[in-house]
Amino acid sequence: MYRAVKVGLVLTLLFMVVLLSQPGVVVADSGKKLGPVSGEKLVFNVRWGVVPSGTAVMNFNRVGESGYRLESSLKSYGAMDFFFPIKDDFIVTGFESKNQLFADVYTKKQNENGKKRTIKFHFDRPNNKVVFSRNEESREIPVEGAINDYMSAVYSVRKRDIKPGDSFKTTIVLEKETLYEANIWTEKREGLATPVGYLKTIPISIVVPKSRHFKNRGDFVFWFTDDERHMLAKIKINAGVGSISMDLVEYDDGRGGSSRDLESEDDN
Repeated sequence: MYRAVKVGLVLTLLFMVVLLSQPGVVVADSGKKLGPVSGEKLVFNVRWGVVPSGTAVMNFNRVGESGYRLESSLKSYGAMDFFFPIKDDFIVTGFESKNQLFADVYTKKQNENGKKRTIKFHFDRPNNKVVFSRNEESREIPVEGAINDYMSAVYSVRKRDIKPGDSFKTTIVLEKETLYEANIWTEKREGLATPVGYLKTIPISIVVPKSRHFKNRGDFVFWFTDDERHMLAKIKINAGVGSISMDLVEYDDGRGGSSRDLESEDDN
């Protein structure tokens, strides 16, 4: 059961970010400084139902004039750590062009229930393919149109102008070369009570009709802050294994603001 929860969470995150790497969202006004800036750090509490199960950390930094480096980790704790311990680390390097991020290399160092392996995606955009490797195994995945790793896609979408009422269809590709068509809706703005305070957000719903889950609008929703940062504030998934959620519990936005500011206000 715990393994199913973990696998469902990771695949769902992969669905989300690859979906959003596709065309269909209006590019942000170049005069606005939307999205992540160097030095940003986001920390999430991962819950299965009401049970705290893990911590996810995401860091964004600039490399040179147009490059970027994303580092992320997912670590289990509590009951999840006892039944199915997880310690995964992710590194993505790439470049920015026209307010979008494009990955060159995605690397995942996986340590789950004592089993270790390294997974890599090399994005060969001129030849419309991705070279996928897992330990010593390697194969090419042909792709058409925009595609990205899940971390770069999330951060790239944050650099766009997200408007309620937008909707579009797109196609996603997974590790086993399986294609899925999905529908995406940008919902009405919503106030959200979070561990880092009350946030104005824009929810986005995703429906994947041919998947085992996420067939109904509302099964899979995530929230961006409705400001220039477009920080990921929450994800909620209703799947066959129950409800899984990720809640922002700590942040440093790289712009001079952080969750520590809220703690200082509470102390006063």
